[in-house]
Amino acid sequence: MTTTITAAGPAAWFGSARLIDAALVRESTPWGPLVAALRNVFAHGVVVSPRHHHPLGESGTSPPVLLIMPAWRPGRHLGVKLVHVAADNASRGLPGLHSLYVLSDAASGEPIAIIDGGELTVRRTAAVSALGASLLARTDASRLLVVGTGRLAPHLAAAHASVRPLRSIGIWGRDSAKAARAVAVLKREHGLAATVETDLEAAVGRADVVSCATASTGPLIRGEWLAPGTHVDLVGGFTPTMRETDDAAMARAELWIDTPVALAEAGDLIGPLQSGAIAPDAIRGDLSHLCAGTRRGRNSPAAITLFKSVGSAEADLGAAELIIAALATIEPPGWPGLHGLRHRHRWSETWPTSARASGTPSAGQARSGSSRCAGPDGVDVAQQIVRASLRHQPFGRLVAEHGKRLIAIPEQRGVQIIVQVGRGLDDAQRFAQKILNPS
Repeated sequence: MTTTITAAGPAAWFGSARLIDAALVRESTPWGPLVAALRNVFAHGVVVSPRHHHPLGESGTSPPVLLIMPAWRPGRHLGVKLVHVAADNASRGLPGLHSLYVLSDAASGEPIAIIDGGELTVRRTAAVSALGASLLARTDASRLLVVGTGRLAPHLAAAHASVRPLRSIGIWGRDSAKAARAVAVLKREHGLAATVETDLEAAVGRADVVSCATASTGPLIRGEWLAPGTHVDLVGGFTPTMRETDDAAMARAELWIDTPVALAEAGDLIGPLQSGAIAPDAIRGDLSHLCAGTRRGRNSPAAITLFKSVGSAEADLGAAELIIAALATIEPPGWPGLHGLRHRHRWSETWPTSARASGTPSAGQARSGSSRCAGPDGVDVAQQIVRASLRHQPFGRLVAEHGKRLIAIPEQRGVQIIVQVGRGLDDAQRFAQKILNPS
């Protein structure tokens, strides 16, 4: 596994902003740290502007819509998500949603990162659901049912598995073939086994946690199906005309929401409020109350709890800040000045265990080296970078203790230092934390 420490900037930059693709988003947002980061955001709060909805004119049967979702921490970070929803894209062979997230310095306005908004949205949406379950579901909840077979379904299962001791996972969809594909993705990408459910009523009755992520406009989950102690998680409905539960389910449950925006956008709330099935005071609170501990969650093991989310700019910002922390940029003093380089050069060194044990490895202890250069000075420049970085303390000491191989790749704007450590992402993350907190 490699940890990348970036000085002044790697190749994937646009001006001062790092370009972060879907793969980097996934690597930087493990479920445990992501759920914890979101809990912190909702407990302490950020500034959020109302989301903007802009219809983009008539196009096909459903006009496309632009959503703009800003949030910021004064003096620290400003994040804005741009979401383009085009329901007719299926006929074009394209996803129905495209999104970018732009993170900037809130004080100076300097762009920090441009992030794949689709992957960020999927990860934070699943993590918000898991956060809700961690605060509302029974602590012994072990049977999860995911209703829906879209892109979000495997992520929901994996996120919930990080907060509760799940022994069984079922996935239900109107199309069993799609449910089977979601089961396969969950196994392949998350290492979790699941089964395809074909009888929705029976599956709901067995489940401790029911997580719905559909585009349904009519109720799927009936209140009479819910067993005492069930936690219901509603993700899919985000307009007043969408419903995943009936009025009876809402009336039986202790109701919670992610943010107050849900009251204006979620058909699962608007419908029963208008019909009188529930009163406004049936909404017990939102994530800010639960995460700050100002309101109690589940009242008893037999209570039915229901958490409705519609997505929030707070969660986007929390996820983006976690990504940036995981890909932290540092520039230790003493590194060579590298601005103005026009070629990519590469130099790598490895060293035996004895060299690591004796402290910072020296040039003489390097076991092997290689270079890839686009100019005559490539080897010398890249070698200087490696030697300078190894001399820098505490970076050199940490590399000596934990690193197996160090690679320097100068870029036009700076230099990318890649440190190979251990065998997995956990080792790499631990090393990154040591770099950021060397004491």
